[in-house]
Amino acid sequence: MIHFLLLACTASPPTDTAQDVVDTGEAPLPWTLAACEDGQETKVTLPADDAVHMEEPEEWWYWTGHLATADGRQFGFEYAVFMAEYSGFRGMMVHTALTDIAAQDFSVETHMGLGSYTQEAASFDFAFGEQSARGGDGQDQLHAEWTRGEPGAEEAVTIDLEITELRHPVLNHCNGYHDYDFGGHTWYYSRTRMDAVGTIQLGDETLEVTGDAWFDHQWGELFGAADTGWDWFALQLEDGREIMLFGTRPGGEPRLEGGTLVHPDGRFEELDPDTVSVSARRTWTNAAGDCTYPLEWDLTVGDEQFLVTPVMDDQAVDFEHMPYWEGASTVTGSVAGRAYVELTGYCNGPG
Repeated sequence: MIHFLLLACTASPPTDTAQDVVDTGEAPLPWTLAACEDGQETKVTLPADDAVHMEEPEEWWYWTGHLATADGRQFGFEYAVFMAEYSGFRGMMVHTALTDIAAQDFSVETHMGLGSYTQEAASFDFAFGEQSARGGDGQDQLHAEWTRGEPGAEEAVTIDLEITELRHPVLNHCNGYHDYDFGGHTWYYSRTRMDAVGTIQLGDETLEVTGDAWFDHQWGELFGAADTGWDWFALQLEDGREIMLFGTRPGGEPRLEGGTLVHPDGRFEELDPDTVSVSARRTWTNAAGDCTYPLEWDLTVGDEQFLVTPVMDDQAVDFEHMPYWEGASTVTGSVAGRAYVELTGYCNGPG
C-alpha cells in the first residue's frame, strides 16, 4: 500500500457535471488576501503574471476539467502548454487529452518543438499546429484537434472551449512562491473554479458541453521537482470548496510539498501537513509494462473520509520524455465532488 501524508482539506464527489459555486451571501475577498500567518509578502501579481516569464527556465499553463452534454454524457479534459530552456534553446510542448467516460476511451496528443507565442503584458497567446490557447485575467480560449482510435478506424477530435473564472485566483504556498530544499523554486497560483462552455466534435458528431475547469500556472526552476516525482490532486467539491495537494518523493520518500484550501467565499489558506493522510488502494500497470501507478486513493481529513476514484484506469500520457498519468476522477464519502489527479515518476522507461 502506498501511503503519504498531505494536507488538510475537505473533499467531495460528482453527480451533475457543472457545479454552481455556493452563494454564501458575502462578497468574495480580494484575491491578494492570502492567509499567511507570518505576514509573508505576496509574490504573484495578477493579471500581469498570466504572461510568459522569459527569465525563468521552466513554465507551464495547465487546464483540467469536467464537462457534460445536456443529456448527461460526461468527459474529462486536459490542456497543457509547457515552455522550457534547454542549453540556451527555448522549446515548447502542448499536451491535449480527452477522457470519454461513457465510451471508456482516453485519447491524447502531444507536440514538442518550437511553436509560437505572443509576448504581451498580462496575457498569453500560444499556437502549435492545430492547437491554440489564448487569454489572461481569467478569460481563456482553448482549441485543439487530433485523432483517436486504432489505425484504419480513426476519428477526428476537436475541442473548443471558452473558460471564465468564477472566483478570484488563489496563491499556493501561501504567498505564491516556494523554494524546494532539493533544489529549484516555483511561483504558483491557481484558478480553482472556472466555467467551461463549448463544443467537442467526435467524427461527424458535435456535442455542446458545459462544466467546471481548473487552471494552474507555475514558473521557476522546476526540473528538480520533476526529478523527484510528484502526486498532484485538484478537488472541486459540491459544497463550493476546492483543495490542491502537491506531494513530492525526494529520495523515494513521499512528503507533502504544498496544499491550499479554498472556501466558498473565496478565502484560501495554506494547509497543515499533519492533518491529512492519503493512501492508494491498488496499482495499475500500462500495456508496455514500464509504468506502474498508484490508483484509487483513501483521503482522511480529521474524522472525515473520502475515496478518490479514477473514472477509468488507463489515463496515462505516454510522452517519451516524461511519461505521466493525468486522470479525471470522482470523490465519494463525507461530501461529494470531482477531482483531477496527476502522477509522475512511476516509470522505468526513458524520462
